[in-house]
Amino acid sequence: MVTKQVFEIMEIVLQKDLCLVRGRAYDDVQVGNKVFIEGQQTTDGRKYHDFEIVGILTYQTEMQFLGGGYTGQLTLRGSNLELLRHATHLLNLG
Repeated sequence: MVTKQVFEIMEIVLQKDLCLVRGRAYDDVQVGNKVFIEGQQTTDGRKYHDFEIVGILTYQTEMQFLGGGYTGQLTLRGSNLELLRHATHLLNLG
């Protein structure tokens, strides 16, 4: 499985059922996309945790799309949001 870093995490803010992730996009991302972080290595391979992008904010404007190279805030939804505390990048699995 090929992984590609799509977003560098600079800061996170955990909320009750969402996580605000501030940083820089390496590649284009949009609302509705699934992004991943790596979990612990298991005997049958590496485990990934997925999150859905439910909002994008850049330059104090809500957007549906954030182009590669731009900074912004992604609002993520998923289980195990606390795992994002230790992540440095969000991934796309290809």
